[in-house]
Amino acid sequence: MADLMVQITSRGVVLAEADRRRFRDGARRLAKFGERLEAVRIAISVPNRRLHGDPIRFVVSIRLAVPGNDLVVRRQTATTLTTARQRAFEAARRQLQDHFRKFEPPAPIGGARAIGRVTRLFPWEGYGFLRTADGRQVYFHRNSVAGLGFGGLEIGARVGFVEEEGESGPQATFVEAVRRRRLPAAR
Repeated sequence: MADLMVQITSRGVVLAEADRRRFRDGARRLAKFGERLEAVRIAISVPNRRLHGDPIRFVVSIRLAVPGNDLVVRRQTATTLTTARQRAFEAARRQLQDHFRKFEPPAPIGGARAIGRVTRLFPWEGYGFLRTADGRQVYFHRNSVAGLGFGGLEIGARVGFVEEEGESGPQATFVEAVRRRRLPAAR
């Protein structure tokens, strides 16, 4: 992690050293989600085209260099630099996890998936929560949903999921709706 290259560029905004440090720290934290992460290039800008009275919008883009590929987080915008930075790093973390998950061996079949029910959905934000059989709340992101996808889930739906410990508690890394088997009709 010591040899991780972090490059920060800004256009239309002057960054304080504290802001640069926060971006560097965020980039270094990404390295724990992808130990083969080679470089992080961060671009911060404030577009100069806005109508009178419109708030200033900060735009943060991140390019992640991994062996044989570049992952790009495009244009995360917000009215505060902090929010734009947080959105960009959250999207970058998800992309890294998804990218490196392709190279992991598949989870063992049988017993690896638990069953739960969807309790809360936040469609605009792209995440939700499910309740396990023992009553715990588990976070999941739209990128973790297989099958019908995030849009196919409803509150109360039974789902199978694989749970891991995330940054802020338990999270489901794989979620799939459980279909009930229909018995053949009696003749």
